[in-house]
Amino acid sequence: MVREGLAALQSGDVRGIGAATTRNFGQPIQTIIPWATNYFTETVIGRVRAEFGDAFWGFWMLGGMSGGGMGFIFAPEKKALAQKRLQEIMSATKRELQSALPFAMEPVVYDFAINERGTFADLLDGEAALMPSGYYTLTVPGLLRQDRHSLSPLRRAELDRFGFACRNRPELRGVVQTLFEVMLPRGKAESAADQTLTALLGQHGFDRVQHEQIRTDLKEGRIGLAQNRLPPSAVIEDVQPGDVVDAASWLAGLETGAWSSGAGVPPVSPGVSPATTTSGNEHRGRDAPATGGTPTPLQLGAEFREIGLAALREGEVAVVTLAAGAGSRWTQGAGVVKALHPFCKLAGRHRTFIETHLAKSRCISHLAGTAIPHIFTTSYLTHGPTEEFLARQKQYGYEGPLRLSPGKSVGLRMIPTVRDLRFVWEEMPQQILDEQQQKVRDSLRHALINWASSTGEASDYTDNVPQQCLHPVGHWYEVPNLLRNGVLARLIEERPQLKYLLLHNIDTLGADVDPALLGWHIQSGACLTFEMITRRLEDRGGGLARVNGRVRLVEGLAMPREEAEFALTYYNSNTCWIDLDQLLAAFALSRADLADAERVTAAIRNLAAKMPTYITLKEVKKRWGHGQEDIFPVTQFEKLWVDMTGLPEVASRFIAVPRLRGQQLKDQAQLDGWLRDGSAAYVARLCEFCD
Repeated sequence: MVREGLAALQSGDVRGIGAATTRNFGQPIQTIIPWATNYFTETVIGRVRAEFGDAFWGFWMLGGMSGGGMGFIFAPEKKALAQKRLQEIMSATKRELQSALPFAMEPVVYDFAINERGTFADLLDGEAALMPSGYYTLTVPGLLRQDRHSLSPLRRAELDRFGFACRNRPELRGVVQTLFEVMLPRGKAESAADQTLTALLGQHGFDRVQHEQIRTDLKEGRIGLAQNRLPPSAVIEDVQPGDVVDAASWLAGLETGAWSSGAGVPPVSPGVSPATTTSGNEHRGRDAPATGGTPTPLQLGAEFREIGLAALREGEVAVVTLAAGAGSRWTQGAGVVKALHPFCKLAGRHRTFIETHLAKSRCISHLAGTAIPHIFTTSYLTHGPTEEFLARQKQYGYEGPLRLSPGKSVGLRMIPTVRDLRFVWEEMPQQILDEQQQKVRDSLRHALINWASSTGEASDYTDNVPQQCLHPVGHWYEVPNLLRNGVLARLIEERPQLKYLLLHNIDTLGADVDPALLGWHIQSGACLTFEMITRRLEDRGGGLARVNGRVRLVEGLAMPREEAEFALTYYNSNTCWIDLDQLLAAFALSRADLADAERVTAAIRNLAAKMPTYITLKEVKKRWGHGQEDIFPVTQFEKLWVDMTGLPEVASRFIAVPRLRGQQLKDQAQLDGWLRDGSAAYVARLCEFCD
């Protein structure tokens, strides 16, 4: 490739240079560094090629990688048009993808020219001897705060000349207004933020009754950072062999046909729950096909698969994908929607998380002969962009029912309690600073404690823009949102035979409606079946344990001792099979009750009161004036879905699945390993893309 490019350079063949650099980018560079391109880059190249045809001679990636710097080579007669259209194409593509990809700036087409003069300067004299206006915006406020007689004669002369220019030169008249913004920032009374916040709270399902109960519990010390943890007296042990069914071997056997009798799961008699639980609920599953003697894992896997396929053919299953988060960890804090991020190339094209999950549901739908309803949960942060993106993509051609479940639960941040502030600063691990730095930090903390005390501990935090006052309330509410927003009621009306839901995270890419796992869940008779994977060192955030003898999932926030987590064999993938009628019974609801909004709200509130409430502190920025900002700690709460396994009235089972199925993509740094360990190929095999 290098020799080809050098030969083209020596012969003056610009078109040949373009062909060589294009092949170099598309083949060796992307083979060595798959992340040298992204969906924005590929889309721009494709649109330019489609519009200019033979007049587009080639592309090369400059040092920025993935859109940071790109070169396009056009036929000379098309240069002027190409400069104009390339800017329009890049800007239009950026607008389409601004909720899916982080952009540091508006795309720019550079028009380079040779500077014949080199570096030069002009001497300004008299009334024209002024610095740029931005200089005065930075320096004048500080000078005006000083006594005029303390300024040097040079500074006083500078201010006089600047004042004269502001009064007489029209282009500088706006600088005075900017100075007022810096020196006298607008107060809270000058905005309508309170009304907007009130409207947003009402729009997104803010529950004032629950909020006041949480405030009361926080003030009285029943909940808080210290109370997030289980009591130190809690006995946390690893699970025993009978607590988890290992499905990895018989799932692999169904895929490859390579079975060994007696391997994998323990022998289970047909018609009997294949797992034990401490809940004591009766078995409610379908009878498995009769077999003679003790079935082998191959026979069990095949039987479960037939049970699952029968349910799929009858239209008894729907998929719920949790996609309400903005994925700030995935994009290092950029304001995009993770579900819309084109994270990787699969089947030759960049695919978003949503497209990948729909491709898996399409594949299973064709296998079963019945289209599977697929629901994506959203929040006040993600609903609009997701709805718009799916409409633009024409729902990715998905043939089955595709629904968005808008969030109907939101929280209002509160002023932290002094107790929680001291817990974070005094009981959590802290970096030791040198003496002077420690004094500064202690002074800041003392000021924040005074702020919390004077403002009112656990009072509503409203002194900011509305988006900084709201907070998400945890993924436990994603299923109740289905009850409140009417999505589940409408789906049941369309499909009264609906009985089971598969709930999973948007970043658990290996999860699909596997018929064998579905059959196992049906056969078990459980309300909830959680899929587990074996723990690795990097898996943090809790796991499956016996807590005082009961098998349940424990969140990392609830671990009384950090080291207890490392003794647990299984990590939670948050993929959950749900028996719909049993779940409604846990809420004290029936299918008919879903039409009664008040009853549904009360039922959600009652069950939420039984769930642990985790308190966290978040830092928020308050911007004021002209570029100033302060950072304050605020309190917010969340409730998590896996804590349903701690409720005695909810029958829960646990099944171990292969890591390729259960691992999650939380950080883009995981993508290299995800490609190398076969995970990407595994996911691609599950998909049927519509292109």
